[in-house]
Amino acid sequence: MSALLAGVARVTITPPVGMYLPGMERTENSHGLRDDLYATALAVSDGTTEAIIVSCDLLMLHPSLVRRVREEAAAQTGVPGANMMFCATHCHSGAVSYAWPSSRPMFRAYVENLGFLLVGVVRLAHDRMVPARLGYGRGEAHIGMNRRLTRPDGVTVIGPNPEGPVDPELGLLRIDTAAGRPLAVLVNYACHPVVLGNGSNVISADWPGAMRRTLELATGATCLFVQGAGADINPLPGVPSDDEAVLERLGTEIGGIALATWAAVAPEPAGQVAVSGRRVLLPLLLPWALEGRLPQFVELGGAVEGLSWAEMQAMLAEPMPWTHDIVGEGDGRRVLMELQAIRIGAGAVVSAAGEVFCRTGMEVKRRSPLAHTMFAGYTNGGVCYVPRPEDYPRGGYEVNEAYIGYRLPAPLAPEAAGIVEGTALDLLQQLI
Repeated sequence: MSALLAGVARVTITPPVGMYLPGMERTENSHGLRDDLYATALAVSDGTTEAIIVSCDLLMLHPSLVRRVREEAAAQTGVPGANMMFCATHCHSGAVSYAWPSSRPMFRAYVENLGFLLVGVVRLAHDRMVPARLGYGRGEAHIGMNRRLTRPDGVTVIGPNPEGPVDPELGLLRIDTAAGRPLAVLVNYACHPVVLGNGSNVISADWPGAMRRTLELATGATCLFVQGAGADINPLPGVPSDDEAVLERLGTEIGGIALATWAAVAPEPAGQVAVSGRRVLLPLLLPWALEGRLPQFVELGGAVEGLSWAEMQAMLAEPMPWTHDIVGEGDGRRVLMELQAIRIGAGAVVSAAGEVFCRTGMEVKRRSPLAHTMFAGYTNGGVCYVPRPEDYPRGGYEVNEAYIGYRLPAPLAPEAAGIVEGTALDLLQQLI
């Protein structure tokens, strides 16, 4: 058992009012600020290996930004870039993390500055490391509901589905200084931050921001929220309500559960740190599977009705710039996804760069060889939704439509979820 060092730091990454807020179908740019957005970094070391986890109030982190930050932060700290994990909370009332040369100046300036801020917060957390103790806990929260509703006519839409799967587990890592002062707390839960939707144009971290405030005020520790496998989970009542009172209520509720979980944890003075990672190729649906048809645009509706593929991409280019690494052609097309695992003591965070359905995250946690496992989606990039094979016959936005906004030529194939699950378990096994 090795002595643990830990450090935590935070920077503000709030975009200027007037920035477009991606992730919804808003028709206007932001016109107000409800609460600030943050990037929070946790650095841990066992004296041999150092790892850094960064949580960002962003919809998604583009792989090009992650590569840039890793390279510069590694040069400044000596920590290998491969030992740095960058998680997006998947907040839908935040800013972009990628811009094309043709993007509006506000986008380009924000993304450029965001990179500098993330490098800085990594360095601060690294520089602030002190002897520490850690402990894990589990709670159960019920602020989310499955959002894939199949109507009587057989069409699957985004809507409340009380009978659908949901992951209620709240995972928590408590870190105190060696002297017993609360230092950091990492909270993992699977649920889209979409209380604020198309009817709200204010910048906000949504319910995770309210959860953080609740927990930090009560404990004095700095909180990192790591979004789970919440691709098919929305906050109650199952669809965006645009009600800030609901945002505060849900955030306070889960913050209280996290507080009770935190209070029951007894931190221990030692813990191993280890890292594993891999880039995998995920198959896309074969060209013939899409031949002669376009998806039934239930959720996108009239926004894309009658548009060609090129026209749809041009329409999306300005408000939501994005790219992917596609390998191969025709039947052999694949898209690259990064998966990563970081062990801290008796537990680990294992991540995937996509929107993973909750049953995959639950299976990874259930089958993990470690005593405590947290699954992080939306980490080190964003490929697309990763439905389970059984979800494809029902179709819906996540299966039939979302790939367009992600700039993929086709949806991921049904076997992609199995590749993600198997790779995550392999990476966890490597940490033993």
